[in-house]
Amino acid sequence: GGWSDNQNTDPLFISADNGDFRLLENSPAIVEGQGDVGFYDFVAVGGEVRWNLDDSPYHVTDDVEIPVGVSFYIDPGVSVYVSEGAKIEIRGKAMIVGEPDRRIQFSHVPGSEFVEDDAGDGELPDAPPKWGGVKIVDTLDPENLIMCTDIDSAQDDEGAIGVIKSQCVLDDVSFARTHIRMIYTEDASVIIRNSIFPDMFTESERPAELGLDNISEHIKGVGEIPEGGRYIIKNNIFGKNKGHNDVIDVDSGWRPEPIVQIIGNYFEGAGDELCDLGGDVYLSENVFLNVFKDDETSDRGYANAISTGDVGPDATFVIARNIFSDVDHAISLKIQSSTIFESNTVHKIHPDFLDRFDNPSVASVVNLFIPTDTDSRATHGKGAYLVDNILMTPRVFSGADDAKEPPYPVTPLELYQNLLDPQLSDLSIGRNHDGLSVLDLGKKNVIEAPMFIDPESKNFNLHPASPARGSGRFGQDLGALVSSGIFISGEPEPITLDKRAELTVGGPGYFAYRWRFEGKDWSDVITIGDGFNPPAPTVRSGTIALKDLLPGTYVVEVLGQDFAGNWQNEPTKSQSWEVVQSYPGKLLLNEFLILNEGAYVSEGANPSYVELYNSSPRAISLDGYYVSSSPNSASRLTLDADTVIDAWGYLIIEMDPSGGPIEIDGGGGSLYLYDSEELLDSVDYGFQAVNYSIGRHGRDSLWQLNIPSPGNINKLAATAVSTPLRISEWLANPGQLNRNEFIELVNDSLYPVQMAGLRLSDSSVSGYETMTIPELSFIGPGQYTAIEPQGFKLSSDLDQIVLSNSDGEILDNVIYGPQLEGLSEGRTGGDGAVQQFVLPTPGTAQPQEGTDEYIEYNRILGILSSLRITEIMYNPLGGSDYEYIELKNIGDSDINLNGVQFVNGIEYEFGDVLLMPNETVVLVSNIEAFTSRYGELKYLVDQYEGRLNNGGESLILQLPDPYPFMMYRLVYKDDWYKKTDGEGFALEWIHS
Repeated sequence: GGWSDNQNTDPLFISADNGDFRLLENSPAIVEGQGDVGFYDFVAVGGEVRWNLDDSPYHVTDDVEIPVGVSFYIDPGVSVYVSEGAKIEIRGKAMIVGEPDRRIQFSHVPGSEFVEDDAGDGELPDAPPKWGGVKIVDTLDPENLIMCTDIDSAQDDEGAIGVIKSQCVLDDVSFARTHIRMIYTEDASVIIRNSIFPDMFTESERPAELGLDNISEHIKGVGEIPEGGRYIIKNNIFGKNKGHNDVIDVDSGWRPEPIVQIIGNYFEGAGDELCDLGGDVYLSENVFLNVFKDDETSDRGYANAISTGDVGPDATFVIARNIFSDVDHAISLKIQSSTIFESNTVHKIHPDFLDRFDNPSVASVVNLFIPTDTDSRATHGKGAYLVDNILMTPRVFSGADDAKEPPYPVTPLELYQNLLDPQLSDLSIGRNHDGLSVLDLGKKNVIEAPMFIDPESKNFNLHPASPARGSGRFGQDLGALVSSGIFISGEPEPITLDKRAELTVGGPGYFAYRWRFEGKDWSDVITIGDGFNPPAPTVRSGTIALKDLLPGTYVVEVLGQDFAGNWQNEPTKSQSWEVVQSYPGKLLLNEFLILNEGAYVSEGANPSYVELYNSSPRAISLDGYYVSSSPNSASRLTLDADTVIDAWGYLIIEMDPSGGPIEIDGGGGSLYLYDSEELLDSVDYGFQAVNYSIGRHGRDSLWQLNIPSPGNINKLAATAVSTPLRISEWLANPGQLNRNEFIELVNDSLYPVQMAGLRLSDSSVSGYETMTIPELSFIGPGQYTAIEPQGFKLSSDLDQIVLSNSDGEILDNVIYGPQLEGLSEGRTGGDGAVQQFVLPTPGTAQPQEGTDEYIEYNRILGILSSLRITEIMYNPLGGSDYEYIELKNIGDSDINLNGVQFVNGIEYEFGDVLLMPNETVVLVSNIEAFTSRYGELKYLVDQYEGRLNNGGESLILQLPDPYPFMMYRLVYKDDWYKKTDGEGFALEWIHS
């Protein structure tokens, strides 16, 4: 033991009082040629402080200051424990950078005893000791970054993280155990992104009673954004706030200087405001939820998703592509502020109510004055422009034409091309708009239900049949769920003689653009209007006028600049078009309908049809043209040589699907159009929906599902997603008579479904044989489609059937046991119970009792069980004119044979023939020859086509549509009984 080489002198720290324990240049702790004494080796001022993982955790017992010129690094995975009241202040460069799987942790000292939480009135429960947070002060270093970091138990008026007269990026930061603002900024430039902000209070905590009103924001920002700075809050999740506390309360700047941008965030709720903002602001792609006026505060104002705050008059809020749901107001405008509110979805604005202080809340999308607000600064808003929104609310505007005292304003309001709530009950505007309704504020507003997919689950995607689809400017959908980037519309036809073009450009949130021909130089910046500037109408689109275009192909590219000054990363490209000197003559396959059950009627019949279209300005003669269902086939439908299709005209070619010169099949096939032997056009198609056609659509003439429109412009049919499809029936053991297996799908939705790309398999394990349903395959609403498996076979023993989408997601799955020959199985009810069907019903529903279909089904079951061939004379004396076949009803009930037909051996289809029990019917080769030999018979005799084979063959009976199964096969041979082979005797079958 003992002392050796120890010094009793001042170590000369740089600033021990401020927690900077690095050594001054003349410190006695510096040992030349050896490691310096103490924790830090000496580095010259302007060096770095690094906390690394090897020395983690760090315990901060007092305030730490990183001075100007020093870089402060904390490595991934480091833990920092901070004693009560201490803070870390960085005036140099901050590089607190963790990684997703090695996050940096700041917290109280683990195991600390709980102490009084002195936030507010000190009535909060005891908690771990609070520390003063991380402060970035007086440093505009562009590399300041806090990333992948968790902040626990930091609580201070200047935030768990404070950015004061500084610049910093906060990326993927989380907060815990604080009741005071989590982030505080002052005269700061910040990006706050990808972070998680928890609920500020528990359900039982009441901010007003705790003295925590106006101090407990998630983000609080005051002052000005530095020149060249930014204030961006992006892609964060914000938990709920309560009382008179906003989630975000920030002062913005004024264009053209930097302004606050709030983009892509998810807000879970508040009792005051989600965003209370002053100055010009840009808000886009956010989800604002659950804003209810909190009765726990005595504040007399309204609760709003967005409020324009109290910072100066004439602010403009551009609100584009946001979702608002379950809110008192989407936005409240004050102090002569205005909003341009475009392409937003607003769902479920709350009904009016009185709070516990009897203050009324008059709910609306846009509020322009709060009569109960006691703040002298809270004057009325300036006005509003709304376009391309979906507004599901009983009232659009509140507080218009109102003020604290006369004279009352005439509030300028514009409302264009919005989808409004069918339950819109208050159409009034304000006292100075007497006799006018909101529908008088602009054109193209429609009152209709939007048909969201599932709004109660916050799924605001539009159903394919929604009236909001394609109803906005530039051909876009209404509402929030439109793509980012500027839009272009008005392109000429793909091929045109016109040397001029006029394109329209614009989009939600875009206020300027540059354009060029693809690959050429960019134009100067062109502004779109001058904002909301009444009484002039608001301009929200620009025009690109082109003239004197030479022959060639053209594509225009446009870069949009949004309200905050951000340019798109990649330009939007127009549709291409070609300027030509003369049109080429071109005839196209334009539409076809195969399964027609009344969608198209011609002379009392329901034929299939193919429609041709002349896409040129001159007539085309059809001499030499033909349509075929296979390439270069001799089976063709030759068109009338004398027929001429006028310029831009149509020709309907009717066809019989059951027979004709070309084969068409509702289960898939092809169509070809030829001029002599030159192929002009073709299309391959899959399973077809009954009473729907396939037609060309759009500039690219893409084949899509169509509402039959023969001789007219094609009408696109709305389709649903594939999730309503399920497996309804299967035949896995057809036996020798009916050799084809089938899997039947049913569409339970109200709209047709595109089946292309769906997969059928007998295993849910990837790698097994799978059948992919071909392109242009559809199934109609409530319809059934039977599919013969390709690439795999169904086992007649234990097996499964799997239906999945193109991504491999399983839509339906059936597991079945051993199958009886000829019987199918299926599911008819919603409980998924499996039943056996003696008579399979591919492509049609199992009939319900009490319906005509049920009666027909039972008629056919009777035929199946009772009709038998009992006798044949296949090689009679005197030749084939004396052949006959006898059939008998061996059952106990009458059967009607209508539609039963022989499909092998001979050709014959029964008409309306009633057979009573034990009654027979005889079919003969020649009635005159038969009656000459056997005389007139009391039972039915009719003549068939064809001849029976004297050497033996199979006779097959088929059931009527819609169940065209082979019901019975009789095989005979000439060597069974010699006397039946030309010696005058018949073969007779005894059915026991």
